[in-house]
Amino acid sequence: MSPSSPSARAERPRPSVVYYSDRVAVLMYHHLQEEPERGDILSPRQFERQMELLAEHGFAVIGAEEYAAFVLEGAKVPDNAVLLTFDDGYASFYELAYPVLKKFGYPAINFVIVSGVDQRDKPGIKKLTWDQMREMQQDGIAFMNHTYDLHAKNADASGREVPLTGRQHLKDKGRSETAEEYRKRVLDDLLQAEKRLSEELGNELKMMAFPYGYYTEELVRIAREAGIEILFSVKHGLASRKDQVAPRVNAGRSDVEPEELIRNLKALR
Repeated sequence: MSPSSPSARAERPRPSVVYYSDRVAVLMYHHLQEEPERGDILSPRQFERQMELLAEHGFAVIGAEEYAAFVLEGAKVPDNAVLLTFDDGYASFYELAYPVLKKFGYPAINFVIVSGVDQRDKPGIKKLTWDQMREMQQDGIAFMNHTYDLHAKNADASGREVPLTGRQHLKDKGRSETAEEYRKRVLDDLLQAEKRLSEELGNELKMMAFPYGYYTEELVRIAREAGIEILFSVKHGLASRKDQVAPRVNAGRSDVEPEELIRNLKALR
């Protein structure tokens, strides 16, 4: 039985302590390593301890479909609801996080930089394969849009780094993109990502996490034009139905002990 199925939801016991209701703590992770080389990378041991503590302290992990029903249809979520999200589509998700998720029967979402899956020779941290994603789908793991190939930054006219999802300075033309040039470039990228996710994984539900958490009203409109109704940032807080772009809680730091994460979740308002 999928952890996000209606019958599974009905079986959830009511927690003895309610920290928050009718909202969701969306936890954000990126890369896992056995021995993290930076504070923003988590070890699988820490991740497993986090998952143990979520269960012990009465948090209810929900999946992509349950979260979508909450946002789009006004459906209820359990008290102390948690959604597990990973950004970038790293292979470490399959190798180190997925076995832990399977152990606890927890669903999750991974926001994939789709070009890194299609183009295996791209530089950078190794990415998931489509076959791995199809395998994980059977255990309630969803794979969503983190752009096709816009997860990078370029310098503007002043030398300031701007995400590729923002309006770009066209060096060869000595000007910024027009509104229409910008719209078409980003829309084409998001639609290409959605097309590949649908072709390979059968995706019907559309969600997106903005690279670097960067977004503007203009970018939100473009995402909506691409049919993406559920959007995530990196801003800190609990997610509610009224959020145009949902906040998240950074749970993927090895310099934050699992017990501290749980204390922080309990304190969210």
